[in-house]
Order: sequence, then structure tokens, then C-alpha cells
Amino acid sequence: DISVSIPFRNTFTIFSAISIDTTSVFNNILCIGTYKHSLYTTTDGSTFTQTASFYSGSSIAALCVFNNKLYLASDAGFFSSTNGSAFVPYTSSLFQITISSLVVFKNTLYLAFNGGGLSTSTDGITFTSPIHPTWHTIKPLGVYNDILYAYSNVDGLYTSTDGSTFTQNTSFPTSYTIHSFPSVILAVNIAVLTSPTTFNAVAGA
Repeated sequence: DISVSIPFRNTFTIFSAISIDTTSVFNNILCIGTYKHSLYTTTDGSTFTQTASFYSGSSIAALCVFNNKLYLASDAGFFSSTNGSAFVPYTSSLFQITISSLVVFKNTLYLAFNGGGLSTSTDGITFTSPIHPTWHTIKPLGVYNDILYAYSNVDGLYTSTDGSTFTQNTSFPTSYTIHSFPSVILAVNIAVLTSPTTFNAVAGA
């Protein structure tokens, strides 16, 4: 059996005018990145606290946990945190380009850049020069059945078993857009993943 999370309009007052862009769980705390530059956290799912804020107008595009740190990518830059509230910025010239997506694959942190390219790190400190720089913006990245997925609404869907060599998946309908990669099912307009390489349409989706 496959459990599917159905998107719903939240009724929490704190989020009534704020778009939720990304979520992650860090040290048993749910972290919520918003379009309006703030990170909210909750330990019970009902009470939310604003734990970090970046410059006004910036969007938190991605959150990811790796090597006991919470990594955050936003229009304001790329950051890491050991406690989920105090964030240290990365100042390398590599991060002058904003990051569109984050994921962990085979004990390696993967970063996708706006405008194209992937960078990797095995320690969260040193990052490689971007690979596949000719790709357009990759969003999202995802992992399923030990396969890394990279999607661009221009270049299409690519998969990799080693994280460096990618193969285009031609079974995915090019007229649809992937918005996220949950752990079991792909949240797309009208298709679901039934195996690592095969996509089926869903009636009424």
C-alpha cells in the first residue's frame, strides 16, 4: 500500500498570508521555510515559532538535514545551523548564485543552482565546482529507490544511480510539471511514479 499526503489549505492564522515553500525535520522539530523570508518551527504541530528571519522579500527555497546540521537555501544566501535557529552563511563565490534545491544522496549533499548546475559535498564544508552547468534551473531534486532524480521544466527529468552520470527519463510526460519529490510518490500535475523509471497517469488528478 502507498500512503499519499493530500495538499490542503491550512487554517493556522500565522500562515494565512504566508506561502510555505519547503519543510524539513531537524532534531525532531518540524522546520518550515516560507516565501516571506522566515523560518518557523514546531514541536507539536500546533504551536509555531519564528526562529530565523532573512532580508525582507527573500524566499527560503530549500531545507535539508546533513551531518547533524540544518542547511538552508534562500535568496539571501546559503546557510547552515547546528541548532535550527542560529545560521552561519557560506561566503564562497560559488554561492553568489542562489540555490534552488537540496537533497542528500549516498551520504553526499547535492545543491542545485538557479540557472543550472549541481554541486556536491561529502562534509558540508567543501563543495565541488558545478557539474552539468548547461542544465537550466533544477527544481526539485529527489531520491527514490536509491536513485537520484533531477528535474528541470526546460530540460526534463533525469535520473542517476551514482550521482554524476545522468540519464533522461523519456516516460515522464513533458507537458506536466514536477513540483516536489516526497519519499514515495511524485507530486506532479497528473502522474505518479510506480517504479524508478515508469510513470502512470492518475484519473482525476
